[in-house]
Amino acid sequence: MAGCLSRGNANETRRLYQGYPARYCSSYSIQGEVVLPRDCVICDGHGDLVRFEDEVFSVEHAGQETEVRGLSGWRCAACGEIEFDAESAQRYAAAGDELVLRARARQSQEIRRIRRKLGLSQAAAARLTGGGHNAFSRYERGEATPLPAVVNLFRLLDRHPELLNELVRDPSA
Repeated sequence: MAGCLSRGNANETRRLYQGYPARYCSSYSIQGEVVLPRDCVICDGHGDLVRFEDEVFSVEHAGQETEVRGLSGWRCAACGEIEFDAESAQRYAAAGDELVLRARARQSQEIRRIRRKLGLSQAAAARLTGGGHNAFSRYERGEATPLPAVVNLFRLLDRHPELLNELVRDPSA
């Protein structure tokens, strides 16, 4: 971490203090600039971390992609590993979270559409897949994520609804 304290940081007793996180700066300071070496945790410090500013990175999830601009941090010269600064890491994570929420919403809508197409109640769909009585309600509201096997079964039944008759043993389902 690097930091510098200017003469303006001296309080009335002429002691220096720093009430904010250290940041890079090139101004003259009383104590001089302190730069601690940054080592890459991936390649065990064999590569120097080099500062980068204002770069664009892509975030991908479930076939969707978005770009996040203006990110800063450090890149390992040896292995290419990226370490974002705090603000950039927060923005990058928020973009990824947004993609996850969109994917969950799409999946919820897909499950609801297929269940209705098949003429199943939420309770009947839960019995069919072995879930609890509220499982499909929670899936369709986006409160829970169905197992991949449930999603795959419903996608198969969407393409071949006639297979539902082979799966349903109870005529009331």
